[in-house]
Amino acid sequence: MKKLYTFSSGNWFAVIIKDNNIGKVIGEPTGNQPSIYGDILSFETPNSGFMFSVSYKKFIRPNTENDPEDYLHPDIEVYTTIQDILNGRDLQIEKLIEIVKNNK
Repeated sequence: MKKLYTFSSGNWFAVIIKDNNIGKVIGEPTGNQPSIYGDILSFETPNSGFMFSVSYKKFIRPNTENDPEDYLHPDIEVYTTIQDILNGRDLQIEKLIEIVKNNK
């Protein structure tokens, strides 16, 4: 399976799932706050040619009673180790499969 990498959009997806109680979040605490700034504008300064990006929207989590938080805590903690990465294991997916099999 090909891995896809994301950050703020993946974080926001987990926040929506958890705060609206429509599923369980499996994995590690997020690397971003649940209420975040996102959507960027990029520009180049005319004289120096420096490139900049700046966020222009704030996404407020649905359950504002939990703000402010530094990260979203998963419902089911599953951590990845360096050895897992070296061995090509995805413990979060393995945990998901285990849960699905046991809840038939």
